[in-house]
Amino acid sequence: MSIVREFETAFNRQDVDALLACFTPDGSYVDMFFGAHAGPALRPMFERMFREGRDYAWVMDTVIETPAAAAAEWTFGYVVTDAIPRSAGRRVRFRGMSVFASRATSSTSTRASPCCSSASSRSRSPVSSPAALRFPTSSGNGGRRPPQAARG
Repeated sequence: MSIVREFETAFNRQDVDALLACFTPDGSYVDMFFGAHAGPALRPMFERMFREGRDYAWVMDTVIETPAAAAAEWTFGYVVTDAIPRSAGRRVRFRGMSVFASRATSSTSTRASPCCSSASSRSRSPVSSPAALRFPTSSGNGGRRPPQAARG
């Protein structure tokens, strides 16, 4: 199974351990709602998502993969829980895209880091800027490239 499909399956099962297994130890997750999280901060972020929503459906509609990276266009939906009283019961659905950057974790396997997620409303096109991605690396800046804001 591809890393994109592993991520999709784990998310829809709300399996935090399986989600974390999709990441390198220093991998990061960035999205428009929860911001950037990396390493040990990933677990509480996913736990919060699952507390604040239910009936998740994250469907990777189109996936393009190479050994080094993958991109996916997706549809995402959930129902807001009572954890957010002002929106409890509200159905949320939107489309977007994600970029998954891979790197070898051993001589025989790779793990991907779902490192960038960009969502849009129906009136905007999905946006993702490779310059805004975080790549796991050992360089002094944590692999960050200067962020570039994309506005639709």
